[in-house]
Amino acid sequence: MIYRILIVIITNNYKGILNLQNVSKRVIFQGVHMLFGTQTDRAWKENEPRRSEIVIIGRNLDEQWFRSNFASCVAV
Repeated sequence: MIYRILIVIITNNYKGILNLQNVSKRVIFQGVHMLFGTQTDRAWKENEPRRSEIVIIGRNLDEQWFRSNFASCVAV
């Protein structure tokens, strides 16, 4: 939970598409600083890879820190 708060504090913008367990549609999210929003999008296409894609825009970000912390959130 701590890393979610840190993302808001140290980044300018973030956005992406999430593949959430038990949700048949893509979930779109975007935010600027502490403003954050989500909404469901279209259904996943039959041959489309169901994967989450996240873009984080900021300065002096530690890529390895983000990769390791997001990796710990993956549902199997």
